[in-house]
Amino acid sequence: MSRSKVRRIATQADKTAQPTHSSVDIHRGDMLFTIANTYPSLMLTVVEMIQNGIDAGANRVFVGIDLKNNRVTAADNGNGVDDKKFDEALASVGRSIKSKDKLGRFGQGLIAPLNKCAHFTFTSKVEGRRPVRWTFRGSDMRRQHRTMDIPRQQLNEMPAIVKLFRDQLSGEFDQSWRTIVHMEGVTKDKVTSLIDLDELESQVRNKLGMAMREYGASVHVVLIDGNGIVVHRDIDPVMFTGHKFEIVDYVDTEGTAGRIQIELYRANRVSGRRNGQVLVMEYNGNYPLPIQEVVRQFRGGKVDSVFEEVLAILTSGFFEGIIRCENITLAPERTKFVYNESLHDLFYVLGGSWYEQFGKEQYDDEQERTREQRYQRLGIQSQDRLKENLPRNFYEKLRELIKYGRLGDGHIDPAKGHPDGFEEETSLRSGQGGAGKERTPRESTKPRERQKDPIDRPGDIPTGALGPNGRERQLVRGDSEGLWFEYSSLFANSHLWEFDLELGIITFNTKHPIWVLLDETNGRHTLKNEKQILDLQEWLTLQILTLLINFPDADSFEQRRSLIDDQIKPYTQMFIVNKRR
Repeated sequence: MSRSKVRRIATQADKTAQPTHSSVDIHRGDMLFTIANTYPSLMLTVVEMIQNGIDAGANRVFVGIDLKNNRVTAADNGNGVDDKKFDEALASVGRSIKSKDKLGRFGQGLIAPLNKCAHFTFTSKVEGRRPVRWTFRGSDMRRQHRTMDIPRQQLNEMPAIVKLFRDQLSGEFDQSWRTIVHMEGVTKDKVTSLIDLDELESQVRNKLGMAMREYGASVHVVLIDGNGIVVHRDIDPVMFTGHKFEIVDYVDTEGTAGRIQIELYRANRVSGRRNGQVLVMEYNGNYPLPIQEVVRQFRGGKVDSVFEEVLAILTSGFFEGIIRCENITLAPERTKFVYNESLHDLFYVLGGSWYEQFGKEQYDDEQERTREQRYQRLGIQSQDRLKENLPRNFYEKLRELIKYGRLGDGHIDPAKGHPDGFEEETSLRSGQGGAGKERTPRESTKPRERQKDPIDRPGDIPTGALGPNGRERQLVRGDSEGLWFEYSSLFANSHLWEFDLELGIITFNTKHPIWVLLDETNGRHTLKNEKQILDLQEWLTLQILTLLINFPDADSFEQRRSLIDDQIKPYTQMFIVNKRR
């Protein structure tokens, strides 16, 4: 073979071995719609539009949602957007053009309405310039492949928002707006277009509350449902108002989370429940996420028991506040954090350090306090039902038997279990004024209404019902009938109940197996368990009072308590437990 022929073969081989290149051809229209799906519902889109207004420096944002006519308007009085800022925002979809302390860091809010409506307009005005309107028409945008053109029109003045919404505005929200986003042909898909005002308010306050406080911003929402019914909602930033715990600072020296600050409060009760929200955010960020959303990222992962416990109590509603972490990163869609080692280490610090040092004790104290208040409520309920259903002469006889109780004119020192010495035993009346003080008889014999939160008068130490472990006195009133309930953990006592004949107090042993069986809720079947407790304590009270009337002597009564004890287990099994199945 000649040298020239070998050279030609080698050259061909070299050409064949050279790498080739593949080009990526992105369909811009489809890409924008895919990114817009970051906000899969109309409600999240509305939150994003409110965020854009606050990010533009607005202190007033109006949102009108008309589900009957399938349209939505969001308006704000911020600084507005000119041509240059608009083009920058559109060119930056999917990447940040804003500083980290701004809410809209990723340029995606601009196209959030796509997929939720047929078309929408974005109209904005900056100081000293004429307003400009851009029109996003979904059907046209889907066809655009290598280029993306958004029609632009310069206006002489800002347009008015639609009359139906305008008629709903007054006061500080009846003003000229700098930016108006208007959606027409909102999807009729019931899942996508579902708007719950309570959930919307929660999302806005939790995610945007810190920035709203910074700008002094308020949001007014008008919702017109499918039947044309109009509902208004004002959303203002809410400060944490519950009891503030000590602010705790950590540095994760063993992991990657960096600085961590935990600022928590005990959430106040609303309608008898605590529904506090704990928020998680970057240390110097301004966009927190409810911890419930963060916890979803851990589902399916393998975590130890302490890790599960800390997640449970932080999502229980008992705590509210902010957890800041230096090295966690908010994901571009702002619905979660980047799932990485730093996020995982944050929760191990919460579980290993904060939970053991502070959280467990604080939460256990609240659980104990809640249980005491629950027993108090059930005790009051049973007292009222017994008083309503038992014959009057039952209580007449009871007055003769209870030595002190809430009868007479004095009071009892429950710590000593006997009168404090200021007055004669025959005139003692617990819970009715100060010791040794003169009392003025009531003119009316009409029973006083029970106070929801009984308050002791000066010098008054009323007998009452102690909650489990005796953590705090809780009054369970029997309306001067001399009968009281006490709930206590009688660890060294095998009896379900005890009765103090002098004071008229029935003590229920909350650690007895029968009581635990009926009250074992584990957070479930609470109403069923409460009905079982009511049945037990009312039946048991009736048995005790019947035995007392027949055997009023303390020794005779105690000798015959087995007449009741022997019935408790079969009664509980046959008429309470089996009845509820």
